[in-house]
Amino acid sequence: LLTVPALAETAAVPLDKGGEQKVERSVTVDSAVAVSLCVASGNILVRGWDRNEVRVRSADAVKIELAHVPQTQSGSSIKKLEVAIFNKDEGEKPAGKCQAFSDIELNVPRGATVLVQTRDGDISIAAVASAYAGTQNGDIEVEQVSRSIEVGSLGGSICLKDSKGRVSASSAGGSVAATNLRPEEQTDSFEVLTTSGDIELSQVTHGQINVKTVSGNLTMTGPLAPAGKYWFNSFSGDVTLAMPANSSFKLLAKVSQDGEIITDFPLTLT
Repeated sequence: LLTVPALAETAAVPLDKGGEQKVERSVTVDSAVAVSLCVASGNILVRGWDRNEVRVRSADAVKIELAHVPQTQSGSSIKKLEVAIFNKDEGEKPAGKCQAFSDIELNVPRGATVLVQTRDGDISIAAVASAYAGTQNGDIEVEQVSRSIEVGSLGGSICLKDSKGRVSASSAGGSVAATNLRPEEQTDSFEVLTTSGDIELSQVTHGQINVKTVSGNLTMTGPLAPAGKYWFNSFSGDVTLAMPANSSFKLLAKVSQDGEIITDFPLTLT
């Protein structure tokens, strides 16, 4: 799709108590807009609000561009928006749009889908419809998402809470913690993969849960979903399931020669 810069001009405004100047851009959008943003380094903070408007702020950027498809009909709204951050002047812009080193504050409508990426920085997302996020050397925190979550970090930890919908998370060297997550649709699944990090689930009520780690420990606390299916796989770590005493389930398990199954439930070997 061909994109053109939004009409709003870049403006520097004093926002903090220290009088620091921040570059700010804003544009009116559709309530279910898809917003994408990437930087080479920097923390990204995304918050949903009750406005059909996207606002971007940065204290490190020289220029912020908001690109979108031109509106062909009167009264139509922007459904896709690409945010580009630049640290250098016009003549010194890098070829790519993901080369900036800058912390970013992003406000979007609560019904928005956000796609954000940073190679070196933390990501925090709250109160949006769908969150897609990736970082190489940073932590990711997502909460109050209403439809879907897909996040990944190579060296950082991931924290997901108070959300619903489909969930997919992966971390190479960090842990994953998920609290109070539930499906929005019956087919919504929950998947987590780590290499060496621990995985902790608390009050995750999806009917399909698939959790894998190579050398970490797996812990799940809370009730089972009716007719739920759960897959837990750890090569060298422990798997701990803490469920209500009246839980009913069938357990199919494979353990190593040095492993064992310890249970408070009166399991019957079939």
